[in-house]
Amino acid sequence: MIKDYMNSATPENRQNEINERLGVKELMTLTGYSRDSIYKLVRQRKLPFYRFAETGRLWFKRIEIIEWIENQKRKTFDELIQEKKIRF
Repeated sequence: MIKDYMNSATPENRQNEINERLGVKELMTLTGYSRDSIYKLVRQRKLPFYRFAETGRLWFKRIEIIEWIENQKRKTFDELIQEKKIRF
């Protein structure tokens, strides 16, 4: 899903989406996470989120979510070995 978005989005569309707000349902569609998983990540403060003061409803910035997903990459075994060789 995210790869499709990154490959198909034009610079103009990306600029328009920088401040786009997403609700929990839209976030579920974007990430493929369940509602429970999203709320768990919010409780653990692992996911960037905002809360409307009056209602307590959660909302998310699309661009922050995409950046968060991209930063979740785990290093491969080869990358870890290469990192060890550089340190020693």
